[in-house]
Amino acid sequence: SESLSNEETKKQRQETEVKALLEKIQPDLITLDPTSIAEVDVPTLKDKVEAKEKLLHVKAPKVNYEPRRKGKGRGGSAKIFKNKKIVQEVAKKEFIKNIKDMTTKTNKNVTKKKPASVLDRFLPKK
Repeated sequence: SESLSNEETKKQRQETEVKALLEKIQPDLITLDPTSIAEVDVPTLKDKVEAKEKLLHVKAPKVNYEPRRKGKGRGGSAKIFKNKKIVQEVAKKEFIKNIKDMTTKTNKNVTKKKPASVLDRFLPKK
């Protein structure tokens, strides 16, 4: 068949490739409705967008930081303010990290729930 493949036109080669792929697919999974391939699950897409918007508008909780009073000459107001800022930044970073973890978990759950289509193998890889 090597000599035949050289003499085939591009269209004929494509047709033989499609036929070979269709032979691999189970017959009950082949549909004649082309719209079923391009369907988008609109409600879940809307839910995803709303969830992302909500997460963007969530603010980190306020941290009530009361520094310990140290001995005379040890804790100036600038030092106390600096320490308070550091504690607030750490709390904010942890909050953002938790939100990102939650979003990745929800995204993984959403992708797992979607049934795998036979034609997914032809989609571009992410």
